[in-house]
Amino acid sequence: FRLAPILKPFAFTMRFMPASLHNFIISNPVVKVKTAPNLEPKARMERRYIITFLNQVREETLRWLDSVKDRDLSRYRWEHHLLGHHDIYGTLDVLADHEHRHLQQIEGVKKNRKFPASK
Repeated sequence: FRLAPILKPFAFTMRFMPASLHNFIISNPVVKVKTAPNLEPKARMERRYIITFLNQVREETLRWLDSVKDRDLSRYRWEHHLLGHHDIYGTLDVLADHEHRHLQQIEGVKKNRKFPASK
C-alpha cells in the first residue's frame, strides 16, 4: 500500500464507500496494510508497561469525553490521507475499529498451533 498506483485509488475509493463498509475494512484484517516505517516498534516493550500505558490512555480519553459531553464535536474536522475527512465522533469510530482489527490479529496469532501454550 505504499505504492502511489495502489494508494491513490484506494484513498479515492474509501471516500465514497458507505460507512458500514468503511468500518468493516478498518476493523477487519482483510486488507493487509504495512504501517509507516516511523510507526514500527523499534524495541520490545514489557507487557506490564504496555497494559499500564493503554489503561492510562483509555482513562484519559474517557475523562476527556466526559468533560466535553455537552459540546458538539462534529465541527472539529481533520483529513486522513487514506480514510478521508473525519470529525471527532468519526475519529473515535476509526480508533475503535482499528483496535478491533488488532484484537482479531492477536486472536489469530494465539490460535496458531506454534503459539506457546499457557503454563
